Amino acid sequence: MNLECGGADGDSVQVAVRMRVFNGREKAANAERIVRMENFDKGSKTYITDPDTKEEKEFKYDFSFQSHSDSEPGIGEWATQDTVMQTLGIPVLNAALEGRNVSLFAYGQTGSGKSFSMLGKVGVPELEGIIPRSCREIFRRRDSETSPLVQINVDIQVVEVYCEQVNDLLADRKNWPANGHKPRLTPKFGYVVDTITKPCLVYDDIFSAMEFADKNRSVGSHALNPESSRAHTIYQINYSKVTKNESGKILETVSAKLNLIDLAGSERTDSAGTTGQMLKEGNAINLSLTALGGCIKALSENKKPNFRDSKLTL
Repeated sequence: MNLECGGADGDSVQVAVRMRVFNGREKAANAERIVRMENFDKGSKTYITDPDTKEEKEFKYDFSFQSHSDSEPGIGEWATQDTVMQTLGIPVLNAALEGRNVSLFAYGQTGSGKSFSMLGKVGVPELEGIIPRSCREIFRRRDSETSPLVQINVDIQVVEVYCEQVNDLLADRKNWPANGHKPRLTPKFGYVVDTITKPCLVYDDIFSAMEFADKNRSVGSHALNPESSRAHTIYQINYSKVTKNESGKILETVSAKLNLIDLAGSERTDSAGTTGQMLKEGNAINLSLTALGGCIKALSENKKPNFRDSKLTL
């Protein structure tokens, strides 16, 4: 799976790849590992061997996380959830808390482990993903601020993009507009949607919001993934830090939006075996991912992206 982020270490786009363990379907098929990884002081390489010709090709990434085996030699250093957070998540979080708007998202085929990297098992500390770990770190840093002249506010919005329809995952489904929320263009913030914004005073507030949102997500089951996300889920954490002097005059305001995005997986219809509504969902997922890929490519080439091609890229 791939993780994309912007604003860290001076690069507008950084890319990481992660290799997961075999799932039950792959074990039953006696799947063979054909990937190994190597990390350097700067950058990494992922090697893939053609199972037929045994020819090995290399691909360069900013980071390569080997989470397939903690004991198999020669395939790369073992990477835990904490490894991913410290290497990738913390620099992105630092960029946000310095006042940059940043996005980190998981991209890959359905069943590739995106949700595990982003969410993990919330409530099980060693298995939590980037999203809950980032939220914990935000409140840890806020609680370490002792000056009465500094005020830090945090709130969260959670939406999904389902078949080009924006749904509010913090609202009861019975209250969802029939055709979803319509993004609107604002002079200051670009495109926004008027969904529930929940203020978070402590970590438990943001945890309960994520729990509620998770139960609202659109999921389904097909041949490749028994718990397949049928929509892209966007967790937007809004952060502001206001510093005043003794007389109450504002000296500095730092604000940022941290977008943590769990993308639905790309699908091959013949492999997933989808029909009917799930086929329609899969087509919408693939089209929006194509739009996202086009925007990333344009940005990397300093060109203007066609961000209006999908609700996902607005």
